[in-house]
Amino acid sequence: MFVNKQESSLKSLIYFARIYAIIITAYCVFEIISNSNPFVDRMSELGFYPYNYDLQMRYGIKRCYTIFPMHITNGAVSIELFCLLLFAWIRGWLSRKKTNLLIIGLLALNIFATGARSVILSFIICLLFLLSYLRRSFKIIICSAFLFCFLAIQFHDYFNEIILSFSDTSSVEGSSSEMRERQWILTYSLLQDSFFFGHGIGYISDIMDKFSYDMQGAESLWIPVLVDLGFVGAIAYATYFIAIYLFCAKSNYKPVIFIALGFTVLYIMTSVPNLAFTNFFIYILAIVTMAKYPLVKNVKHNKDLYFSSNI
Repeated sequence: MFVNKQESSLKSLIYFARIYAIIITAYCVFEIISNSNPFVDRMSELGFYPYNYDLQMRYGIKRCYTIFPMHITNGAVSIELFCLLLFAWIRGWLSRKKTNLLIIGLLALNIFATGARSVILSFIICLLFLLSYLRRSFKIIICSAFLFCFLAIQFHDYFNEIILSFSDTSSVEGSSSEMRERQWILTYSLLQDSFFFGHGIGYISDIMDKFSYDMQGAESLWIPVLVDLGFVGAIAYATYFIAIYLFCAKSNYKPVIFIALGFTVLYIMTSVPNLAFTNFFIYILAIVTMAKYPLVKNVKHNKDLYFSSNI
């Protein structure tokens, strides 16, 4: 897609990503205000979504699912869209209209509203891919520092609760270090029975039904991989992640490696239902492709849309 028709492909991706983001963020605002999600409830009643969705609170607000079957999936998609649209906004591929900045800001709100520690940590790591811009602009440094201080003071209790939940996993409802330990003990036991090739695709579903207490949610991409595909499958998956790191390291915009790191952490900490783990590479490829073009590209169309300096 980004080989023969790079510009047109990027423009199409950004255009539809923006529409996608508008749908997600608009529904996120509705979900937070109303403390309800009629869409997800209805999809669950029809049997399209596999869970019963009672009201779930985390860090004082409702956990946002928006249009997805899991809050984790909502968060992962929002991180991808956030990184793509923010970079497009910086590079001039996305208009500098305030509405676009609002959409990007609401994506960040949606990420925190998932209430998922794995998603929040992944998001913070992914943000590091913008460090090269912070170094180049004193104005951006000042604005970022001011925004950070404002949020830290204004939402002091909220961020303290998030930080505490990392050190004391039992301080919030949901997954805990004890639960994850039980999952890995059971995974190790199953791996011993079929070390090299695993038990076959889909076997993890039977295990989750049979050992519902020990294997709640299979909180890592690597648990179903090891159970279903064994050591050989784990090597194949690890090779894919290594290939992405090598691609990022050799690319023209090396800070994008932080996005790969963020999603690696996400998939170590949790599983992301209904979202292919290969999906985030599309956004990395798009960002690397955007970085190939000068910031002043197509400046004749609208000078206000572009920075004047190059990467």
